[in-house]
Amino acid sequence: MPPLPPRPPAFVTGWAGSVAALATAAGRRSPVQPLRQRRPTTRRHPVGPAGARAARRGAAALRASVAAADEVDPGAVPGTHLRVVRYPSPILRAPNAEVTSFDAELAALAKGMFKVMYAANGVGLAAPQVGVNIRMMVWNPDGDARKWLAEKVLVNPRVVSWGKETAVDVEGCLSFPGMNGLVRRSTSVKVEGQNVKGKPIKMKLTGWQAVIFAHEYDHLDGVLEVT
Repeated sequence: MPPLPPRPPAFVTGWAGSVAALATAAGRRSPVQPLRQRRPTTRRHPVGPAGARAARRGAAALRASVAAADEVDPGAVPGTHLRVVRYPSPILRAPNAEVTSFDAELAALAKGMFKVMYAANGVGLAAPQVGVNIRMMVWNPDGDARKWLAEKVLVNPRVVSWGKETAVDVEGCLSFPGMNGLVRRSTSVKVEGQNVKGKPIKMKLTGWQAVIFAHEYDHLDGVLEVT
């Protein structure tokens, strides 16, 4: 795992956060239910609605399993000093502070996180995964640096509401390279937060993007796949 930075960036208020901050974050956790890991399977001849749902779930699990297998720990990434923090580093469970300064250093962090994310073949990354304990995440549902218009940066995210419908899919994590498992999550979510310049933003995310957001949001609350 990479060493802790020698000093906190200017935009971090209370680098280690506080127990109270962690308790507050715990109340905002996503409705996630880890399931027992198993080999993805599909049915050749599904019968009825239940069979169709099983076939779709199996196909999705197979696609996600292949994607998770492609994730790598890139080590040193050109253009940034950031490294992927791997479990069981205590950084992954430490409280993450609200961002109060929206400056060039914060923008540089976001750019560096995208570099690491793409180098690791990922689609999302939370700041604590690169050793910075603040509430910020980045993602690109395409996982392709050439499709930069799809990039999203969300600072100080807050969940307004989770959708009632849920689905089970396989998820991997850059802090757990080579590991994946089945997780149930909401298929939609309404969120509020700020962009990298501090401007308030609202989003309604569905499908794949809702899953990515929920995964990274868990990281901001110190929730990991092995929790």
